[in-house]
Amino acid sequence: MSAYLCGFAPPFTRLNQGDKKKPRGKREPGHRKRSVHRTVVVKPSEVPAGSRFKGYADYIVQELEIKAETTRYRLEKWLAPEGKLITGKLPHEATAGHFGPTLRSFVLYQYYQAQVTEPLILEGLREWGVAISSGQLHRLIVDGKASFHQEKGEILKAGLRVSRYVHADDTGARHRGRNGYCTHIGNTSFA
Repeated sequence: MSAYLCGFAPPFTRLNQGDKKKPRGKREPGHRKRSVHRTVVVKPSEVPAGSRFKGYADYIVQELEIKAETTRYRLEKWLAPEGKLITGKLPHEATAGHFGPTLRSFVLYQYYQAQVTEPLILEGLREWGVAISSGQLHRLIVDGKASFHQEKGEILKAGLRVSRYVHADDTGARHRGRNGYCTHIGNTSFA
């Protein structure tokens, strides 16, 4: 097998011969128009008499707002003349438990996408003032996720059905003094 097929280029060849230099003056994709949530006007400390206003020089600063916010829903209770108790209904976003949708999605993102461990997520949430136990955090991560597991199984079936090729790879690793094995099945489109 030649070195070129293994991913190594023969000496003295340029792999990116078709690449052109980036044109100057073009903005990077990160510089696209941003929405502005707050505007602060900063005046000079001294303006001499007779000066004319010539507009503004904009300076953009992006920031994240991370804070714990607790909402108390006070459900009104009324006793009807016939003796029936009538109680207010919770809004939809509060019916999934004692943690809001943003907090739940943050926990899932940290655990599944950023691969942050449960103890580190728990420590971070507590540092921000969220009152949560390790059991509650674990339930946020694992409970009610059957639809995701079903979707994952369907992706494997569809991938096997439509793919021109399938790659399988066995890897081994030791954990607690015992050999463990994992089989990867997939291609460039699914795993």
